[in-house]
Amino acid sequence: MSFLSYFRQGGASQDVVTPQKAPDIKRFLDYAALTQPDDFKSATRDKTECDSFANAPLFSIAAQTFAEKLSRRVSPSAQLVPQYGLIGSRADVSEPVRSPEDQLIMTNLNIPWSAFICGSQGAGKSHTLSCLLEACLIRDNPTGTLSHPMAGLVFHFDRFTSVSTTQICEAAYISSSRIPVRVLVTPSNVWNMNRIYGDLLGADTEHGTRAQVVPLYFNHSQLNISTLLKLMAFDPTGSSTPLYMEVVIRIIREIAMEGSHFSYSVFKDRLSTTKLFKEQETALNMRLQLLDTFLAPQLTPNLRKPSACEQDIWDFQPGTLTIVDLSDPFLSSDDACSLFSICLAIFLEERSSCGRVVALDEAHKFLTQTGAANVLTEDLTSIIRQQRHIGTRVFTATQEPTLSPKLIDLSNATFVHRFSSPAWYQTLRGHLAGAAGIGKSASPQRDADVFRAITELQTGEALVFCPTAQVCTVGDNDAVRLQSLGSQYMRVRTRKRVTFDGGVSIAA
Repeated sequence: MSFLSYFRQGGASQDVVTPQKAPDIKRFLDYAALTQPDDFKSATRDKTECDSFANAPLFSIAAQTFAEKLSRRVSPSAQLVPQYGLIGSRADVSEPVRSPEDQLIMTNLNIPWSAFICGSQGAGKSHTLSCLLEACLIRDNPTGTLSHPMAGLVFHFDRFTSVSTTQICEAAYISSSRIPVRVLVTPSNVWNMNRIYGDLLGADTEHGTRAQVVPLYFNHSQLNISTLLKLMAFDPTGSSTPLYMEVVIRIIREIAMEGSHFSYSVFKDRLSTTKLFKEQETALNMRLQLLDTFLAPQLTPNLRKPSACEQDIWDFQPGTLTIVDLSDPFLSSDDACSLFSICLAIFLEERSSCGRVVALDEAHKFLTQTGAANVLTEDLTSIIRQQRHIGTRVFTATQEPTLSPKLIDLSNATFVHRFSSPAWYQTLRGHLAGAAGIGKSASPQRDADVFRAITELQTGEALVFCPTAQVCTVGDNDAVRLQSLGSQYMRVRTRKRVTFDGGVSIAA
């Protein structure tokens, strides 16, 4: 007999539940809120809805207006979402709306959340990413309210690395709003990158500041065992490991067991006394040369390299953006991922000073199915899993969703811009509830409808999948309640940029 049955029957069944245990059951029911008066249940429901709204990554103005009314009943002095920014407007509202502002979609800047952005070239991915970065970094933003700006870090890599063909990181145009932008580049390509980023439109003295381009160097304190292993292209989960890594790991383990502080100079001294096969020595020397390239000049006095920046390039202040652009003909995408992973770890060290936002621009160019790319993906997924604890947002923009499905699974919101690849849609279908449908909504016809909606999107529009988004209300009169997006999706038209828009496609 259940606990509820016992009370309905007056506790008559002594052989099942004894009278001595009745007070315990009553206490259980009290904690389950099943015996509370209706007004208490209503207040609890109001608080639950307010909490759901306060933790929603995206919300509409209509939902915000209703949630604020609920909030005043629960806690008159509390503001549910004190920091927010406009991301765009709904373009799929068929029913009449009370006012145009009810179609506005806002992004919640008060909580950490992550987004995955995909679509074909020219469909608006980088534009959406830049709008999210603007919302997170610009304090005096006409499209929102931000009292505590975050520090931003963007990863960018391009294989076409001549002065005339390199694609710069579009996020650099945020400097046109006087946001300090620092671009960290490879020492071997610093002069070319200086010329490329020096010609940014909109970065004039009246309206903005020019991006500062400086070589990427690691100092002595940042060269620990973890950093060294990543620069040596060591993948602990990989099926094939370079032959020289056996020797490298043995030497590193010996230094660690001695209890002394790890020193790169000590490591190289011990390595020099170790005999290696010719094949091992050649591959190892190539890795060491790459490592030496990114060490501060004072650590490698025998190498001629560009001077280091006088300022601390690893000082991430609120309202600043650091772009790590590793476009370089001497650098592979695998090496770029290793360096990105190290930069990510450094970026998260002093995160207590302000919130953090990490963005991957054109991620399909470096998040390939290689060892270092898999390590970087694991680092990113680990951050997303802990985003509430470490105060960090992760925004990923890529053409191909097939390369990083783990990021789709964990992201709170997915922005799908126009594409026409059935293979891409099948990937999304397997990772997004709104694309696959649930229960009765899962059908071949629904698949055809969603795919057609994606192919018919205009430039700057996206289908947004975000189960916890609060975008509408349901019910009448006193029974009105907030409704999350759930397994549905919405078509959103991204807003205009506050900063200079440098992503316009080049036409003949």
